[in-house]
Amino acid sequence: MVRAAVLCYAELNGLNGLSYYVKKFKDNQDYFYTKGIQLNICIRGMNENHADEKEALQSELRYVNSTKYKLKQKVIKVLKKLQLGNRIILKKSGLMPAKEVVDVYDKEITSADVVIINDTNTAYYVLKDGLNKKIIYVMHNSGELYGQLFAQYPGMQKGKVYQFLKELEAKIYKKSTALVFVSETAKKKFAREHEDYASKCIYIPVGREDIECKYRHSYDYIHIVTTGTVCRRKNQMALLKAIREINDPTIKLTVVGGGPELDHCKEYVMAHNLQNVEIAGFANDVVEYLDRANLFVSPSLDEGVPATGVEALRNGLPIIISDVGGCRELIRNNGVLITPDNQEQLEKAILRVCRDKRVLEKMSMESRKLYEERYSLTSMFEKYISLINEIMKDKSL
Repeated sequence: MVRAAVLCYAELNGLNGLSYYVKKFKDNQDYFYTKGIQLNICIRGMNENHADEKEALQSELRYVNSTKYKLKQKVIKVLKKLQLGNRIILKKSGLMPAKEVVDVYDKEITSADVVIINDTNTAYYVLKDGLNKKIIYVMHNSGELYGQLFAQYPGMQKGKVYQFLKELEAKIYKKSTALVFVSETAKKKFAREHEDYASKCIYIPVGREDIECKYRHSYDYIHIVTTGTVCRRKNQMALLKAIREINDPTIKLTVVGGGPELDHCKEYVMAHNLQNVEIAGFANDVVEYLDRANLFVSPSLDEGVPATGVEALRNGLPIIISDVGGCRELIRNNGVLITPDNQEQLEKAILRVCRDKRVLEKMSMESRKLYEERYSLTSMFEKYISLINEIMKDKSL
């Protein structure tokens, strides 16, 4: 029996794609066991006594809607403008939670044959301890390790923080046995820019568990949905501005998700009296919102392959999405790619797609077809099982 540990500094029931990703490994530990792999999950929140998953999610939701959380976001907004502030953010928000994970699960990590790491913070402590392990590092990004971090915290691109991060980056690439990319585009980009590590690169798309798909044959009106953390990187504000500019009462928008820009979005909707826009906030299950919609739009500024986009494919939704990271892998006769941060192009894409109902119906079927071919959860697990077995067999690694 091969022993493997999945590490992540996030919360098990966190309101983000990374937490969902690790949680699916937890939910399918028995499947791995039947394949000869004992899988241990090392993430914060594993040992909390919640009556069920829904209660845990509600607890997290109460926190992100609390005064304490909002005050924290205001403090971060001030800190990120200062060099010392960025060092504090990195330590408090990343390194300290990661150290907690490594300390709590020391036994599981040290006894593992293979360690699967999902973030740089946890990687720092695993590598710092000098553990002689076979490491699979998962690149949940566009091929640039710190692309999303630097987009959110530009001040981290200079000074001691930047030096620390670049040294850690070099160590991760050198010490990892395999580098897994959730996007084929990201993998190719990385391999071109880091030829010395190209042989370590593996593409394993992020899978989502299947659900019954409800095809939408009525396009008498357009109901756009966008889901994900409401933040500058996801760029929901651009979509709100597009709806305001288009000013068509037959086009409705629902914004699903919580995050630091949620209040700003609400204020914008109220200030401009956008009656055809619903700011839903965080939802335990986004499926009900995807079921009600007939078009998915994501104007993100940076992504790997967004889990929200895969969910849209699964639900058979036509897609308009920014051409960043691996997002173009979600488009195959089922939608439109747009240039990131191009307001005019976003508005034109929405109007063009909404003009022809028959095209939308065809796109809907093509989305579902692409999901079934590439993004099933079982397919993702089988690829990881094969990778782990390959690593264990190769004595040179």
